[in-house]
Amino acid sequence: MQLPDEELAQRWKSGDLSAFETLFHRYERRVLNVALRMIGSLDDAEDVKQETFFRAHKSISGFRGGKFSTWLFKIAANQCLDRARRKSSKTASIDELVEQSDWQGMEDEQADPVTILIRNEFSNQVRKVLETIPPHYRIILVLKHIDGMPYEQIASVVGCSVRSLGVRLYRAREIFRERMRPFLDQNGGITLDEMQQRKISDFPAL
Repeated sequence: MQLPDEELAQRWKSGDLSAFETLFHRYERRVLNVALRMIGSLDDAEDVKQETFFRAHKSISGFRGGKFSTWLFKIAANQCLDRARRKSSKTASIDELVEQSDWQGMEDEQADPVTILIRNEFSNQVRKVLETIPPHYRIILVLKHIDGMPYEQIASVVGCSVRSLGVRLYRAREIFRERMRPFLDQNGGITLDEMQQRKISDFPAL
């Protein structure tokens, strides 16, 4: 039976390194994915992942209970924001990210070549647009629409009320839509909603 995060965290806090290893393997992919979408460079995202768990290990004694994933993602988000704001990392090329990330997931074997091409072009454009959005907006888009984190948890991670988060997320979506519009216009004026219906968008509900 799989032990709950919080029980593992308490065991880790008591010095059980096997509990740490379990939590590391449980969350390393999610932390890496969030970091990759925030920063754009796989190497830097790996650094953020390692730094997140290093800092978590140093501060586990301060874990006071509550939802473990919220506590961990607060650390990860701070690392991502710090790295993004410093802008000292080398941004990977779009081709490299397409090859190395799992952004698009598995290709639909039944999809026709034109659909696959449009899906890939849209995915690449989403990534380019994300890189232009201010980090404090980018992090909530990534947590909500890529990681799938619920509103209450995102609010705890970024340190605001759920109501305030709603306002920030609305503004972040507006910026995203505005910067995606030229690409959509070039593709016959197709809307984001239409792309979602065709299962092309990597941002359901945006």
